[in-house]
Amino acid sequence: MKALLKTLTITLTLLATACGWHLRGALILPPDLQSMYISARDNYSGIAAELKRTLEANDIEVAQSSSQAQMTMHIIEERNDRRTASVSSGGLASEYELSMDVTYKITDSNNNILVPEKTATVIRSYRFDPNSVTSAAQEEQILRQEMRSDVIQQMARALRFIQPAEIGSKAFETGSSSAVIDSGSEIQTEAAQ
Repeated sequence: MKALLKTLTITLTLLATACGWHLRGALILPPDLQSMYISARDNYSGIAAELKRTLEANDIEVAQSSSQAQMTMHIIEERNDRRTASVSSGGLASEYELSMDVTYKITDSNNNILVPEKTATVIRSYRFDPNSVTSAAQEEQILRQEMRSDVIQQMARALRFIQPAEIGSKAFETGSSSAVIDSGSEIQTEAAQ
């Protein structure tokens, strides 16, 4: 009976991974990617800092300059917005909508464009209780942190479509040019809480 259970568990695990299934939040990055430089107006912004932590957690070196890295993630613009989504009968805000837009592009060490300028967008909403302002502020802070993670996931997905030859050190040493990977200009994720 134990052998049957063990065989069944292994079979189900293999089937789940064979179809491309992976844990939510797990990053799938190109296996040849070893180093990346992050270029941002504010290197200590939430997105830049979170991206650095994420890359380091996935054993990718965060280079000190673009010349030391295989590629550069250019964070061109970050926008955070909050708007009233609905109002109560008393005319007070009862629900807010948060949005986060990050415009970025990816280049190689020779400044050839690997991924053209794109915008990753995440939208969330939450109920606001004027009698519990502190908990609403904490909920907004937690949502913004989750939104940053979702934006990082979208940016990492763009890396998956870069061909290994474009990442490999040989392509960067010879100065070969890179092709445009995707012409899409916006990715949107929307979830309401």
